Amino acid sequence: MSTTNLKNFKLGLLTGSSIAIGYIPLGVSFGIFSKNSGMNSLLSFFMSLVNYAGASQFISTKLMFDGTSRIFEIILAVIILNSRYSLLNLLIYQKLENKASFKFKALIGLGLTDETISYLSFYSNNNPYYMLGLNTLPYLSFGFGTLAGSLFGDVLPQTLSNSLNIILYALFLGLIVPSLKKEIKYIRVVILVIIIKLMFMYVPVISLLSNGWKITLSILLAAVIYTNLFYKEETGEEND
Repeated sequence: MSTTNLKNFKLGLLTGSSIAIGYIPLGVSFGIFSKNSGMNSLLSFFMSLVNYAGASQFISTKLMFDGTSRIFEIILAVIILNSRYSLLNLLIYQKLENKASFKFKALIGLGLTDETISYLSFYSNNNPYYMLGLNTLPYLSFGFGTLAGSLFGDVLPQTLSNSLNIILYALFLGLIVPSLKKEIKYIRVVILVIIIKLMFMYVPVISLLSNGWKITLSILLAAVIYTNLFYKEETGEEND
């Protein structure tokens, strides 16, 4: 590793440390959640290292152990929920261009999350070693946070343990609110998703669907409705 690449890697580590701090309680929260659901510590730790997709991990674990969803529904829900990473990773892939090998890009892609992609989108540093450094500490903190939560979650006070449940929502809000300030039009997406979610909770017949189908259909309906009602209108305005 050259001096320049090492410098960029260290800078990435420093930048990623703030995200890593937020991932520790999130990892602990998932560890506690997975243990309470019936998953053993090693499996939850392995899941965090291999899957490394907080929201889908919570959802897939909940669906696996709630006894109402079939394996097909769980797989489909996770694939659809994580499909956004295919597009998000392409954004980072384009930034790298010919600056890294395919294997190195794949390694960077493994560690990308909503938070790190959001940061890289706003602050341009296209050095692959910087991106690798940015991903490293959040990845490790989430994985070992999961292990710690699964092994030692029982010693935490119940109040603190319960409060960890809001960590995931807090992280999402931290991403959504700044985006809404810049592009207020996207609040329509948020409102649309809330309406669809409430429909699946309270409207007769469809409220009887399993959680797996509710999640899958909510994502698909929100995407289809938004694309047909608003996306063409917005792209037309931009072209004008």
